[in-house]
Amino acid sequence: MEIFDVVSTRTSPVNLTITIIFLAFIVIIVTRTVRFIFTTSKGIKIGPIDIKKEQDGISNLYYMDCENDSYDMNLSRTLRDKTNSMRGRFMNRFQDWNLCVMTLKCLASACRSPLYHSIDNNHFATELSADNRDIYKAHIIIQIKDEYETIYYGSQRLNCAQEKLEDWEKIKPVIESVIDEWIVMVIKETVKCCRTKIETYKKFLPEFEDDKYRKSIVNKQIEKNEGYITALLS
Repeated sequence: MEIFDVVSTRTSPVNLTITIIFLAFIVIIVTRTVRFIFTTSKGIKIGPIDIKKEQDGISNLYYMDCENDSYDMNLSRTLRDKTNSMRGRFMNRFQDWNLCVMTLKCLASACRSPLYHSIDNNHFATELSADNRDIYKAHIIIQIKDEYETIYYGSQRLNCAQEKLEDWEKIKPVIESVIDEWIVMVIKETVKCCRTKIETYKKFLPEFEDDKYRKSIVNKQIEKNEGYITALLS
């Protein structure tokens, strides 16, 4: 009777419940460990997640982004080269004021300086859309005006008196005509870049056929660039 009492005390309902929970926890850990070891040679699946598929998805997305980043770099380089070559256009438009070559080069450089800053920012896909183009152009013209007036007032000094520069309002239409040509060039190159990106997205799209999340990302990028092209060409 005494022995029975001791056993019944040691196996109280509380202790029994704790023991069952502990054993269940051990069984779960062992089961998952065995499953992991067993599936290691079959692509490593933990629940619904396919690790190899995930790694491939990350890799494809990375290479796709790298390829498109290179297009952005090429666009910036092309725009800088073509902006630099517009020096002659500015100088030719200023010929009517009978300025010396050094002054002409100085003016051409001053007019192109804000254009270089715009290229560094490189938001042309949105800033040169039909809705924003006039605002963007006005912003560029204001910056060029500041550059021009710095040279204009500086030329009033005695040692520069032989160079007579025109007031801003007289020279503004000339500058605007060159800026219009520059904007057309930038739009053309930006549209070309967007189309190249779309081709890249479509090239990688089959890699995400079974990956709804990344497939959705790529399709949205295609739609976004198609929207850029429509806005730029409007």
